[in-house]
Amino acid sequence: MVVVAAILNLIHALVPPRVFYVRLLNDTLPEYTSVEEFFRKTADPLVRELGYEPLQMGLGKNEFVWMNQAIFDSMHHSSVALVDLTGLRPNCFMELGYSLGNKQRVIVCARDDTRIPFDAFALEAFQWKESEDLGKRLDKFRTHWERNINMPTLVRPKEAK
Repeated sequence: MVVVAAILNLIHALVPPRVFYVRLLNDTLPEYTSVEEFFRKTADPLVRELGYEPLQMGLGKNEFVWMNQAIFDSMHHSSVALVDLTGLRPNCFMELGYSLGNKQRVIVCARDDTRIPFDAFALEAFQWKESEDLGKRLDKFRTHWERNINMPTLVRPKEAK
C-alpha cells in the first residue's frame, strides 16, 4: 500500500501546474473572436512555454454536474488565474475577486480598448492589441507575466498578537 501511495503521489507531482482561464466565453458577443484569438495565439503558447497546463471551461472533460462548481473548484486548485476582462463580464469580475481573496497568483489582461472599472483598474493589466504582431505581443505578455506573477497577495496574513 505504501508503494502504491508513493507512485500515485509521484504521478500527481508530474502533472504540470494549471493556469485557469477567466475570460469571455459567449461566442455571440462581438468581443469573442478577438478574445479567442488572444488566448489561442498568445496565452496558450506562453502558458505552455512556462511549464503550465491551460485550463478553460468548456474545453476538455467536465467532472461536475453544476458549471459553477466546476469553475470554482478548478480555479481554486489552479496555480494561477489568468483573468481577461475584455467585454467587462460580471462573472469574470466575480472570479477575479475569488482568486484575489483566495490569495492566488493572478495575471490580469484585457484588450486595449477595455475601460476597466472601479478598483480593478488599480491592478496592473496587460492591455493587448488585437492588431499587434503576434511575436511582439507574445514578448510583451511574457515581460508582463514575469513582472507580475510573484506579486504579493492583496491580503497579507495577520501576525499573532
